[in-house]
Amino acid sequence: MYSHSIRNGKNRSYKVVNSNTNHKIRVFGYCRVSTDMQVQHGLSLDAQREEIKRAAADRGWLVDEVFVDGGFSAKNTDRPAFQRMMRRR
Repeated sequence: MYSHSIRNGKNRSYKVVNSNTNHKIRVFGYCRVSTDMQVQHGLSLDAQREEIKRAAADRGWLVDEVFVDGGFSAKNTDRPAFQRMMRRR
């Protein structure tokens, strides 16, 4: 089994885990916003979750879990959900 992350520039990382058990790619999603302004411009956590699910479905991927950090800056990776996601790899 191997894994890697894909970023799409919209504060989302797709964690790709390839497993030979059923030939489906299994992924983790990651959502984060740090300001109310992002929510006002359609970058809400719910919108990000839905986009992750849509992108995965379009590619035939299975979303194992979506990790969410609301109200955390991207200046570093010291974010609770991000750290949990990294331990799951």
